[in-house]
Amino acid sequence: MSGVSCKLNVNNVYFEQLDKLLKDDVKTITCSEMSDLYFSFGRNLKNLTGISANYTWLSEFLIFRYVYHYLCFNEGAILDENSRVQFQNNRDGLTLIPNKTVTVNGNTQVPDVVVMKNDSILRLISVKTTMLKVEEDFERISNIRAGVHSNFRSVTVTFDEMRNSTKLKMQEVELDYEWHKYISLKNEKHTFYSVLTEKLKLKEVLLQ
Repeated sequence: MSGVSCKLNVNNVYFEQLDKLLKDDVKTITCSEMSDLYFSFGRNLKNLTGISANYTWLSEFLIFRYVYHYLCFNEGAILDENSRVQFQNNRDGLTLIPNKTVTVNGNTQVPDVVVMKNDSILRLISVKTTMLKVEEDFERISNIRAGVHSNFRSVTVTFDEMRNSTKLKMQEVELDYEWHKYISLKNEKHTFYSVLTEKLKLKEVLLQ
């Protein structure tokens, strides 16, 4: 086996095991454990290489694959007419899309995860490793709601601990806008399933 093939196989094994964990523990893994999955990767990377940067993609991978299993998707990826990756659940007519490009009034936004049905966004998830710019994140989501996708619910998921000032800003948004919520994974002992169900009303998309 060539060196390149060996490395690819090692990568495949790692992500297959990680994905299997998310599937098997979809109803039991806690928010804190989701956060630990992300940060333990960084710690191991630093121990092995001395570098612990440029792996923010992992946070999006974790959330995307978790939602994939939460909604019981079991189909592989397909390409839309613009050669963008999406996943379909033929049983419920849902489409799950990472990094979907949405243009409204000339402004283009690329939300991390969207759940769609009949070309309409039902749920939107913004993923942040560290949350610093609450207003900027919320403005991007609001811009999407200003177009044809005007009735979706959304949530911003953060992996790291937040400053008190950031938490206060989040609370203000939640009070003013019932359709948007925040989930802070770190140090949260409830299951991610229960928190996502409560804040994003994710189960409801299976009934729409």
